[in-house]
Amino acid sequence: MATIKVRYFPALTGLRAWAIWLVILDHWVDGMHDYGMVGNAGVSLFFVLSGFLISRILLIEKQRVDLSEEPTSLRRFITPFLRRRAWRIFPIYFLALTVLLVTGDSVIWHQGIPFFTYTANFFLVIHPVPHLDHLWSLSVEEQLYILMPFLIWLTPSQQLPKLGLILIIISLFYRGSSYLLFPAAIWWPASYCLLPGCLDGYGIGLLVAWYWLYKPEKSQSFFNSSILLNSLFIAWPSVILAGLLWQLTGRGLFYSPGMAAGLRFTVSLYGGYLVGYCHQPLGVLGRLLLLNPVCQYIGRISYGLYLYHNLIFTIHTPQQSYGRLAWLRAADILHISSANGLTEIVFYSVLLICIATLSWFLIEKPLLGHTHKKSISIKATLTTSVD
Repeated sequence: MATIKVRYFPALTGLRAWAIWLVILDHWVDGMHDYGMVGNAGVSLFFVLSGFLISRILLIEKQRVDLSEEPTSLRRFITPFLRRRAWRIFPIYFLALTVLLVTGDSVIWHQGIPFFTYTANFFLVIHPVPHLDHLWSLSVEEQLYILMPFLIWLTPSQQLPKLGLILIIISLFYRGSSYLLFPAAIWWPASYCLLPGCLDGYGIGLLVAWYWLYKPEKSQSFFNSSILLNSLFIAWPSVILAGLLWQLTGRGLFYSPGMAAGLRFTVSLYGGYLVGYCHQPLGVLGRLLLLNPVCQYIGRISYGLYLYHNLIFTIHTPQQSYGRLAWLRAADILHISSANGLTEIVFYSVLLICIATLSWFLIEKPLLGHTHKKSISIKATLTTSVD
């Protein structure tokens, strides 16, 4: 009997911190949204991270089931995973919606069903709501939590890399053809916010997880090589080309079918490399950027940061933001100019971190302690490769 340990990799926590700030900058800083790659990069990185983490959990459980002499039903395979995810995601999500409902938020009060049922991504494609727009990705996540266990259960272990590739192909085809599938007014948000358009990030995460578990030597050989060299081959040519095309054609290029299909995939591909790199011994720069205490803490509370940030402030409807009202009051009390953009962003950041910190210590962490630990051991006879 051998023991598999679902190790905790702190570098992934640091990577999550960078992803959340990319998203927040996109929603908070005036003009940042014009460079759509910023928020896109953060969300795409989150999807790859999520794809890796949930696939790793499910793959280890599938390997345990495959090697066990006791029959295991689909229900017994899926239920523990969904239960853990529910305890992690539901409490503060539904608490936030309840607070909005009680305080009279008109959208939640009159059209709240999509948000309470994790189908907000469909609603937001047709009815954009600036302070709630970020909830589309949480709907996609929840839909994936339901879909992915079935796909991994039904797919033979040896064929799982093909499943990852299929998810990537479906996503690229869907995003590239969405302008033909949807009316002109909604084709871009439909390509961006609906589940098929997000599958490439999860497919890449699945591939990284499969090779990490079943082909550790190949995984280590690839991801432990020079990050600079791999960056040159994987990401930078595409990024440079995208930048040149951006300058030549203008911002509208980001909203073209080709860019909808290709640019997001490029970001996700590089995100997959970063996720794999985080499993290797880090160099000085990697430790500095990912393992410093600030990034570790921000990454730990990142779910709360993501959930609450648009409720505090969004550049699209600043006068309706709760944080904006607090900022105007604070500026008046402190006798400082409310037009100071940098000070205003710092104020929102401090307010957001304080709220997310309270959320983490009072709600999330206590519940998390009851559902799983950072490292769990699963006893089974294992092979590290698939014949």
